[in-house]
Amino acid sequence: MPWGTAVAVDVARKLDVPRMLLVVNKALPSYDFAALRMQVEETYGATVAGVLPLSEDVAGLASSDLFSLRDPDHAWSRELRAIAEQVMAQ
Repeated sequence: MPWGTAVAVDVARKLDVPRMLLVVNKALPSYDFAALRMQVEETYGATVAGVLPLSEDVAGLASSDLFSLRDPDHAWSRELRAIAEQVMAQ
C-alpha cells in the first residue's frame, strides 16, 4: 500500500475512529489474497474488510453503470458485498 494509506490510518487513529476497516483495491489476480490481507493487517494494525481484484470488466465499464448491479455474480461484486456486510455489521 502506498504511503497515503499510512497517513490515512494515522489520522484515523488520532481522531479515535472507533472502527477502522481497510480495503485493498486493484490487487493483481496473481497475488495470494490471503497473504496480502495478512500483510496489510500486520503492517497497519487494522482489519482488512476485503481485497478487491483488479478487474478489466470493472474498468471496461468506464463508470457508465454500476458494475455490481450489472454483474452481481462476478468475483468483484461478491467481494464488494462481503465488504458492505462488514461495514453494516456495526
